Amino acid sequence: MTADWTQGYVTETLYTDGFFRELSPAWLNYVAALKGCLPIPLDRPFTYLELGCGLGRSATVFAGAFPQARFIGVDFNPAHIALARRYAEAIGVDNISFLERGFADLQSSELPECDFIVLHGVYTWVNATARAEIRRIIRENLKPGGLVYVSYNSLPGWAAASPLRKLMVEIAADTHGDRAEAVGPALDLMEELNGVNFAYLKTNPSTAQTLKTLKARGKNYLAHEFLNSEWKLFYSVDIADEMADAKLTYLGSATLAENHVEYLVDKGTAEKINTQRSPRLRQLLLDYAINQRFRRDVFVRGHQRLDGIEREVALGAIPLGSLIPESQFTAKAKVGNREVTFAEKLFPLIKDAVKERPRTIADLRRICSAAADRPANVDHLLATLTAAGHLTPFARLSSADGNRLASVNKSVLDLAVATKSRQQMISALAGTGIAVDAVEAILYEAYLAGAKTAKALEKRLLQRLHEVGLSLSKRGQPTKTVEEQQAIAGEIVVRFLAEKSAILAQLG
Repeated sequence: MTADWTQGYVTETLYTDGFFRELSPAWLNYVAALKGCLPIPLDRPFTYLELGCGLGRSATVFAGAFPQARFIGVDFNPAHIALARRYAEAIGVDNISFLERGFADLQSSELPECDFIVLHGVYTWVNATARAEIRRIIRENLKPGGLVYVSYNSLPGWAAASPLRKLMVEIAADTHGDRAEAVGPALDLMEELNGVNFAYLKTNPSTAQTLKTLKARGKNYLAHEFLNSEWKLFYSVDIADEMADAKLTYLGSATLAENHVEYLVDKGTAEKINTQRSPRLRQLLLDYAINQRFRRDVFVRGHQRLDGIEREVALGAIPLGSLIPESQFTAKAKVGNREVTFAEKLFPLIKDAVKERPRTIADLRRICSAAADRPANVDHLLATLTAAGHLTPFARLSSADGNRLASVNKSVLDLAVATKSRQQMISALAGTGIAVDAVEAILYEAYLAGAKTAKALEKRLLQRLHEVGLSLSKRGQPTKTVEEQQAIAGEIVVRFLAEKSAILAQLG
């Protein structure tokens, strides 16, 4: 019997166990400050709500990073909520609660006033009634000045490939078994059709690459992403209009490079876009210029529109750090669709400063100005480095929360090894998660326990791998001898000491 509470949503399989860094309060604050809006103070209590939280991984990680805040996850799937609660309890995060509610059932009286409300992908997968309820929740529970994140599949990028989704739905419906199990046969048949004379597929050659991309994704993800009875594509202006119903104003993109049109299109196209009077039209034209398929929009309830000294102060207070190995912190990097070479005089100063510890944008301005012996305008350079991923918006400059997080992260590492899966260590400094797989978890545990030399780490790695029944592979090929295992373990340890240990130390 099919339960009618599903409302056509995929419930027979669980959503993927994902983590989305763009949902971090620190990340959203950066977008706000960049766009002339006051960030939410993160050094005091605040409230964060995720609608459609799935398994709750992102919200739980952020709750661990901000113990002074209250986090709430809402999802109508009881299996999701049960697993989310179990995960938070397993790693020892206690400032998050989960509600099993549909959006229509969620009463404002059940929620406090919120500083952040986020929803990832959900808006694409629900019907118009549910979207209206989402806006009601935002309208009734978001504080003035509060920030909203909403991501969704967008047009015009999906225009050519959207018929593939309809085809997948119909083929899956004609396949026995649950919808997740039907994904594989549906994709196989669609790939076969791509090899014969179907005019649609021939007229839209990009569909071949879309099919290849879809086949590389997990079946649970694809079932939730594409096989719900509701699946809607939006232009950015449509979302802006709907969010205006909740008194929201568009700020910018949590895909940071998309806040800088000059790195997405050629100079002539950028000029044509930037000469348009309306920000609304500029955003839509940019979507057409880059054939946008997925947007991560950030909105605010009450745009302060800071400019001049006020914006400079607000942006200057944002901390930035680095979460990449030094070898990747290069003077050339891809930003959006362009390769950018950073200012040769200022780039080394910034790199050295943030590798030592996180710095505010105001601190980095002062460091560069002192070296240049004159005021240095480095805001654009810093924004470009952040869009490139060299810099990351951090939550704070220092953390006295080491003992609590040591216990939490020990549980995270244990979970990664026990489940042989990727997990997220929690950083209070960065206000986000640091991805770690089972092998890295073993090395982190050993390093934190005092094994700091390559020899000691290699010995512990091989010992623990044997204990938990894991083996190492190289380029996807399993090893056949003990000597091969030792050689690969040695390479992994060398990379760990060169790339990961410095980041671990900086993050406390």
